[in-house]
Amino acid sequence: MSSSYFNVIFTNDFCINVALFIIDFLFTRLPISGLLVDLPSYVPEGIVLTIIYFLSYYLIYANFYSITLICINRMSSVVFPYSCNSFWQRFVTPAIALIYILPLLTTWQMFTYNPYFLALYENRSNYQMVYRAHVLITFLVRTYYGDLMEKREFQPRNSASLCFASILLSVVCVIANVVTIIKYKMTVQSVMATSGAQKAFHRKRTRRVEIAMFSVALVVCLSLVLQAILQILFMR
Repeated sequence: MSSSYFNVIFTNDFCINVALFIIDFLFTRLPISGLLVDLPSYVPEGIVLTIIYFLSYYLIYANFYSITLICINRMSSVVFPYSCNSFWQRFVTPAIALIYILPLLTTWQMFTYNPYFLALYENRSNYQMVYRAHVLITFLVRTYYGDLMEKREFQPRNSASLCFASILLSVVCVIANVVTIIKYKMTVQSVMATSGAQKAFHRKRTRRVEIAMFSVALVVCLSLVLQAILQILFMR
């Protein structure tokens, strides 16, 4: 029964990835490729470009949280096999809602940006989307040097927050998958030792479904770990 909620969560993740692919292809990969000449004339500066720039980061965060939810869902089905179904029946909708709410904590400031396409070469064929800080948002940071205190202004960095979020969530996903593997192995051994032939056959069919869903969770976990590594290597 819990597999139906996995399908709901995974389908939601699929929709996020499709939207992310479309945004990334149209407004990052395609402009850099140079296939669209005079791109700023097609998408001028304004609220539309601001929303596009916001979505390009917002969907990345949503994808990270969605991957984490997939791994947690698989872990709960193995660690709490008798109560996970009732739990997800109540909380699957709020959990999916959090996927779309939590990214706002690290992307809300992008609505104050004024993004535009910057020509990479003189022939103005290749472009990259950058931004101007339309409204400067800073936080006052106090730094102590012995008995001296220095006040500095700190502006949120998109690359830094993305790197931190990917590292934190990848650690959560790795831990969840390790717990799933250990608990599942212990459960299978105990069931096979105490069940009869007919029950063992039924359990074998169930195992195929469980392994298939866990394989999906493991693959998306590895993709998040790779994202975290790339963020560390290329953060600037």
